[in-house]
Amino acid sequence: MKYLFIVLGIIVLGFVGYHAVRIGFLLTKVQKLNAQASKYERDLPRADGRILIAGDSSAVGVGAGKPEESVAGLFGADFGRMDIVNIGESGLRLGGLERKLYDLDEQRYDMIVIMIGTNDITEYIPIGTAEQNLKDVLEMVTKMSNRVIIMHSGNMAFAPFFPDFMKGSLQKRTLAFREFYQRLADEYKVAYVDLYGDSPYDLKNPNNPSLYAEDGLHLNSEGYKLWYHRIRESATQARIDLR
Repeated sequence: MKYLFIVLGIIVLGFVGYHAVRIGFLLTKVQKLNAQASKYERDLPRADGRILIAGDSSAVGVGAGKPEESVAGLFGADFGRMDIVNIGESGLRLGGLERKLYDLDEQRYDMIVIMIGTNDITEYIPIGTAEQNLKDVLEMVTKMSNRVIIMHSGNMAFAPFFPDFMKGSLQKRTLAFREFYQRLADEYKVAYVDLYGDSPYDLKNPNNPSLYAEDGLHLNSEGYKLWYHRIRESATQARIDLR
């Protein structure tokens, strides 16, 4: 029996050690991509209007090959006469976004795109807290624009960064966020971009591993391109005029 416990102890230590080394290796890549990232913004002399991009590292475009290949950059390409205001911040959670929006003092925008929720999901912020924070955000942005689009991550269970033993809880949390994002989007009459998927192996699925950057956590340029197409589709379905 003593030897059985010794063997089990070795297995557990090996398991923990492997994942510790793996996560440490990937975290260095996360830090590298964050350091390289530069969010897309544009301030024209005589713009026709303004688009606000707000949220976490997905709003910054961490993992994209260049700022123009982020969601903000793709909006800039399609709306060439619009200013792009980007208040994205890596690591931001819903509670932090409310404070950043408050600093804008209810300025008006032609469109607001909110890309946030990943850190709340993966850092296990209580569901009730996250939902209340999203309500507070929606109370603010719906006073700032008649065209609002909200989104969080896809199914975080499929992000290659996370070990298998976390995937079950991450999927449950993603589904819980999806539920209250959809419900509050209906309540506040804004567009919700549904990125959830049950399988990561469809190339048109935003959870496909090939759409992630080298850290397995952030998207690459192709991933952001797919997200952007989903944003345009969701806006059309919600009858938000993007012209």
